[in-house]
Formats: sequence, structure tokens, C-alpha cells
Amino acid sequence: MATATQRTQETTEEMSKDVERFAQNLAPSFEAMMKANAQAGQIWMEQLNNISNELITFTNNRLSHDMEVMQRLSNCRDPFQAMQIQSECLQTASKQYIEETGKIAEMATEASMNCFKQMDQGLRDATRNVERSSKSDGSSSSGGSGSSSGSSSSSGSSSGSTKAA
Repeated sequence: MATATQRTQETTEEMSKDVERFAQNLAPSFEAMMKANAQAGQIWMEQLNNISNELITFTNNRLSHDMEVMQRLSNCRDPFQAMQIQSECLQTASKQYIEETGKIAEMATEASMNCFKQMDQGLRDATRNVERSSKSDGSSSSGGSGSSSGSSSSSGSSSGSTKAA
């Protein structure tokens, strides 16, 4: 007859083994998620670099254009001609800013989608790892899990009949 101390020790050892198995099953999934996270971060940084380069190019082009306008205005001798130059400058700038805003929005959307795709793939890989671990873990300890799966399937069938009704 086992004493209370022995039963407690046996229960503790069983729980420790369960925790260890859980950690071993979780490790590949965690690794897959960490890998996906690192890859998504790399994609994000590359995309942000592209956006930054685009903004730098746009800003340089706008500054060059503004300098040309200033040159044209400095050579202008007629106030009506100056107003015409300023009007053209404003129309051109407005059009360019609207186009650039659309381009940056598209680039940001693409960057987000690429990161989400990478994270989604990592989550799918992690889920497959958990499913594989569960299947292999379930087959090695069929005695304990067989009886519990039988009870869950009977409760599942009663809830299934409730849903159908």
C-alpha cells in the first residue's frame, strides 16, 4: 500500500513528465514562429527601406523643381507672369503630392501584406508541428487517451444531434 507521500511523489513525477513532453512538442512550433517573426521583420525592414528611398527621391525631385520655379520667378519682370508661374507650380506640386501619397500607400500596403503572409506561413507551420506532435504523442500513449477520446466523441455526438435539431 502506497503512502500519501509516495502517491504525491508519483503524481509530481507524472506531472513533470507531462510538462516535459508538452515543452518538447511545443519547441518546434515555437521555433517555427520565431523564424517566421524574424523573416517578417526582415521583410518589413526591406520594405521600409524601399519606402524611405522613394520618399528621398520624391523630396529631391520636388526640391529641384522648386529651385527651378524660384529661378524662373527671379527672372520674371511681369506680375501676371509671376502669378502664372506660381499657379503652375502649385498645380504641379499638388498633382505630384497626390500621386506620391498613392504610391507610398501602395508600398505600405504591400509591405504589410508581405509581413502578414510570412507570419501566416509561420503560424501554419507551427500548427502543423503541434498536430504532428499530438498525433505521435497520442499513438505512444493510446491506453490513457483512448478512453478519454471515447467519452469526448460520445459528448460530441450528443452536441451534434442538438445542432441538427
